[in-house]
Amino acid sequence: MATAESQLTDWFTYLKQFKTCCSEINSDVDQLTLLAFANSKICTLLATSNEQAQFATSCHDSTNLPVTPGAVAAAANFVGLLEATWGFPNMYVAAYLRSLSPAPFNAMKFGDFILQKVKDVFPGGATDPNWVTIDAGLTKIIGSECYSQSQSTKVTAIVVNANKLVTDVVNQISVLG
Repeated sequence: MATAESQLTDWFTYLKQFKTCCSEINSDVDQLTLLAFANSKICTLLATSNEQAQFATSCHDSTNLPVTPGAVAAAANFVGLLEATWGFPNMYVAAYLRSLSPAPFNAMKFGDFILQKVKDVFPGGATDPNWVTIDAGLTKIIGSECYSQSQSTKVTAIVVNANKLVTDVVNQISVLG
């Protein structure tokens, strides 16, 4: 059975594979950071329907995700395509946070967990041992291109805010930037 960490890792691995598949068609993609690529309009980097179809085939072959020419044409950007074919990053981020949270939070139903106050889940704020482990794991899994020091700082500001919910933390991490 897949773990929350492995599923979050898979999401970013697939995004990297999408970039590799796109760079095989358009070598200019190599110059983009993963974050810039993720938010790029597909039609800007893959201008023709033939390029989009070639990309879809390459992505499907390398990821085994249901990437089709229709899915590529329908997506506004590469994050949107990955969301349509694998799922939204916020659900994987939330599952990861829940998996590393202390009891009883780690056993809560998903919907209940994300509605918890951050101060209750991580009473030590940014220095809470569970949060420190999670933050280090996010940096490792997501990578510095999509979970930059600036992004980590924004997330930390939410973690130390007594009025914020876990969903606020999840949404900020899922912004990818």
